[in-house]
Amino acid sequence: DRSRKFLPKEEIFNQSLYMFDIGQNDLAGAFYSKTEDQVIASIPTILSEFENGIQ
Repeated sequence: DRSRKFLPKEEIFNQSLYMFDIGQNDLAGAFYSKTEDQVIASIPTILSEFENGIQ
């Protein structure tokens, strides 16, 4: 498979740090109509959804 040459080797992949740039506009839109307390309360759910998506 030609695309494999662009992927890191497994031993490097497992030891690397990855950052994901998510849609800040999406988050801003979701938070726009909420109070600060509601936004803070929703953070664990949002992080859980990110975790599930990564897995």
